[in-house]
Formats: sequence, structure tokens, C-alpha cells
Amino acid sequence: QMAKLLSNQGFTVIVTCISKDALQRAEIKEFLGDKYVEIFVNRSIENCQKQDKKGLYKSIGLKNIVNDYQEGKSVTIEIDTNVDSEEVSKLKLLSELRKMNYLE
Repeated sequence: QMAKLLSNQGFTVIVTCISKDALQRAEIKEFLGDKYVEIFVNRSIENCQKQDKKGLYKSIGLKNIVNDYQEGKSVTIEIDTNVDSEEVSKLKLLSELRKMNYLE
């Protein structure tokens, strides 16, 4: 609600809502309306494990991650880190946000 209030006042607000549940993301989209941007960072479990310095992916178990995630049907921006480097992914994201007039 705070993000919506600030956004209505003309502020650019970035809120990270990490959710494996497509319904929950749809509810957030409905609440925020046309100001909602869903960004899907596509990254294989194997690549996540390779970069996992804290061992989080080992502690949760792969079956839980893979089986529970529900892909979004209304993704606004998709970044594929399986193909692009971190730097290229960042530049693509910023470019897309500029095209949408969220950044100058």
C-alpha cells in the first residue's frame, strides 16, 4: 500500500515481491494496476547452485524449488541469465525500464 501511495504521488517505487505463486503475483498486479512491472529472471537451478555462496539451494532441496514455482502469464520483462552475462542482463533490464519511461 505504501508503494502505491508513493507511486500515485509521482515517485518511482521499486518493490521486490519474490513469489513462486502466480496467483499472488496476479493479486499484486491487480492492486497496483498499470504501474505493475513483472520481471522474470530466468536462471537454471544448476546456475543458481554454481553461484550459491551461502549454500541456500542445497539446504532447500531442488525438488521444492523446481516443482513449486509457477511461471507468470503476464511477465513484462524477462531477463535470461542462462544466456546473458550479469552485465548484459543488467543493461537489458535498464534499457527496458527506460523504454517504459520508468528511468531517464
